[in-house]
Amino acid sequence: MKKIIVSTTLACMLLATPISAQTVQLTDIDGHWGKAAIEWGLQKEMVKGYDNGTFQPNKTVTEAEFLAMVLQFFPNSKEQIQILNQEGRSKSHWSDDFYEVAKQFNLPFNSQRDRAINRGQVARLISATMGKNFADSDDAVRYLLVNQLSKGKKSPTVEGYEPSSNLTRAEALQFLRNIYIAKGGNLGEMKDNPSSEIDSYEVRKQYQEFLGSDFPKGIDGKLKSASKAVVPPKGYSQEEFEKLTTEAYQLMKQTVVSNGKVKVFLPKPTKENELVIVSSYDRTNGDEKQYFAPWKKPVPTTAEYTIDNAFMISVCLTKDAESGYVPVVVATYNSAKKTIQVNGMIVEQNVTF
Repeated sequence: MKKIIVSTTLACMLLATPISAQTVQLTDIDGHWGKAAIEWGLQKEMVKGYDNGTFQPNKTVTEAEFLAMVLQFFPNSKEQIQILNQEGRSKSHWSDDFYEVAKQFNLPFNSQRDRAINRGQVARLISATMGKNFADSDDAVRYLLVNQLSKGKKSPTVEGYEPSSNLTRAEALQFLRNIYIAKGGNLGEMKDNPSSEIDSYEVRKQYQEFLGSDFPKGIDGKLKSASKAVVPPKGYSQEEFEKLTTEAYQLMKQTVVSNGKVKVFLPKPTKENELVIVSSYDRTNGDEKQYFAPWKKPVPTTAEYTIDNAFMISVCLTKDAESGYVPVVVATYNSAKKTIQVNGMIVEQNVTF
């Protein structure tokens, strides 16, 4: 077993209990899938073992811990951390300086510092360091898979990546090692995460090609792909889900924009616990509205909003479950980008109503 020196720098203290500098023999990484990444992280003095001689590779990592690791990883963000540390400002939480620098780079975080970070959040964060602002964590996962920044947890697919699983210590190091390898050992500078969200069309196209399947052609092909982009909620067969996906698109195509008003057509719930949620967002003034239907029968066929200039409007058929509202299918029209999305996938572009 390789012997390591446990340093006492802040970067190394993030994922282990601080102890005085000494040589430790780790006892729990032989045979672990992440051994190479762990030894790499130890060699780079990014982490350290515990004083009982273990590394605990399967222990979860908090948002603050992983954010700190990432910011210590890139030279330019590390420099900003050092500058703040030298200022000696008082802190309410050990990670205050890291969150301050994260804001400077516009990195996405939930401010749930001491809660375990999941792999979907990690995908968004890593993509952001590459200058890719994905609103949808699944698109961020696709980006990582396509660019060889992850091989997934069980398989190189969105599902196999397991976005909802919490990040472990070994996985955290594997992600950083993947970045290091992808950049040929020359990290360069962390990029500023742009304020505007990236169009998901291109990364989804690349993902389909990555999986070895042709990117769907035509509306029918794209709708079929959109129906397979997410797992149908419990209680819905694949056939039912494909039908609802097609209907969502067809209803969105009937949208009417006239005299400063937007009228959208609503799906008719097919199950007793279904309802429809319509959300609108005025991109000009930030005005948001939400409409729940049906509150009562008969089910309304349309919803109308007064919205000026550029806007986004989404119609979501949801399932009323014990855990809250579970999305079934979602259709969205973005008047600025002139796109219709179904289940988060762009199925038609250059649409003007």
